[in-house]
Amino acid sequence: MDPSDTFLFLWLDFLILCKRKFPIHFATALITDPARRRYWLACAACLAALFYVHYLPAMGLSLAFSGVIVYLAIRRKQPQFLLALGAVTVATTLLFLPWILHLAETIGMVANDKPYLASGARSHEHLLRLAYTAVSFAYGETLSLAAVCAGALLAPLLAWLAWRGVHPSPKWLPLVAVAAVCAYFGAVNSVSYSFIPARLSFVYPFFLLLLAGGAEYRPKAGAAIMGLWLLLAPFTLYSYYTGANFLNKGYVIPYQQIAGSIAARSHPERTLVLLDCYGTDSSIFRQCLRGHAQVAMLHDEQLIARAKTSLANGSLDTVWLLRAGHDASPAHINDAAERELSRTLDAHRHLFVPYSAMDRLMMSVLGWRVRPTHVIAAIEMVRR
Repeated sequence: MDPSDTFLFLWLDFLILCKRKFPIHFATALITDPARRRYWLACAACLAALFYVHYLPAMGLSLAFSGVIVYLAIRRKQPQFLLALGAVTVATTLLFLPWILHLAETIGMVANDKPYLASGARSHEHLLRLAYTAVSFAYGETLSLAAVCAGALLAPLLAWLAWRGVHPSPKWLPLVAVAAVCAYFGAVNSVSYSFIPARLSFVYPFFLLLLAGGAEYRPKAGAAIMGLWLLLAPFTLYSYYTGANFLNKGYVIPYQQIAGSIAARSHPERTLVLLDCYGTDSSIFRQCLRGHAQVAMLHDEQLIARAKTSLANGSLDTVWLLRAGHDASPAHINDAAERELSRTLDAHRHLFVPYSAMDRLMMSVLGWRVRPTHVIAAIEMVRR
């Protein structure tokens, strides 16, 4: 979870604790009584603040709010709903105006993103994304194989508790549900399955509210289930603070260490580093390697050809391929680069972050044909 997601989570927790000052409250209050104009500005201010924190939940909530308002305006034939929606929309836009161009650029970038499919099929990928998000919300993302087995046994009980928390339905549930669905489909077009929970972190406090509601409805059963649930916490916290059993390996990649190893073994003017821009956070590597080597993003085979030409004419002595162990690129460009360059160069593989038993089990479930042993490979290729 990056700093903006963490800030979003803390912000929403604060708003929930304040009860009458968070966007869901003002949205539901305005839906109940659209004629009360003091809710217009309050709702707009909360939505604008949410846009400044993270655009995805803000857009999801805005779409949910607008859909409910339009539906009620048509069903009840009350123009006050449309008047309230127009006022909130204009006020939110004005409050967010200084940052609106940046939002437009972000949406444009997201629209062009093509996250890789870990399962190889779009239908299976949705199951993987939803399952991973459920595990992340319920248990976190630092689970050993034993913790996963225990969590699987506990999952039906937690689901039942959350279901009991829906009855009677909280006022915020329709808005949060629609906003979550909108945000989910916005996230799946920009990030892979392991980053979906971070994009939906605004839903997490409401998930806890459902569990608390279920425990209140059935106190004895709720206390027992919540007690069993809390027993897993020390094990996941231990994994987190020791850097072990991370399901999302992107959080434990030693970027500085890898970049330092490359810099120590390379001449800045005669070394080219090809960065995997699909399976790694290439922007971090690029920043760490600035001034220590020539750096290029590996998008297509033209870059491979240029590297071979530079090696042939003597302007380069070394090429590093910094890639994920699993090639997530659409055309397997990382595998192609390693295969083509190693034909005429001496290749030495430096491996970082080994996969765990849990990871190898998931590779088998997902049907990966090639099952790497490590998350990151820094392949040093020098002229013979």
